[in-house]
Amino acid sequence: MPAEKCLEGIQYLKELPIKYIQEDWALIETATALSVKLDVAVYDAVYIAVASSSGATMITADYKLFKKIRNKAAVELLEEE
Repeated sequence: MPAEKCLEGIQYLKELPIKYIQEDWALIETATALSVKLDVAVYDAVYIAVASSSGATMITADYKLFKKIRNKAAVELLEEE
């Protein structure tokens, strides 16, 4: 991909209304506890914890993860059309 296209993509991303979070030990502790409770990988639990603390619904294309947590967390499955 040409550098110009990459820079255009970066500029586009910078203009999106994305809320960035700062990771901290509280998030890591929450995610670790969720990982054990939900029997999921810690990296998946981080996304669950961030969504939960933000009052948001987590969206995933990972069907196995969705199936495992759908009755325990606010999650939607992103499906192909």
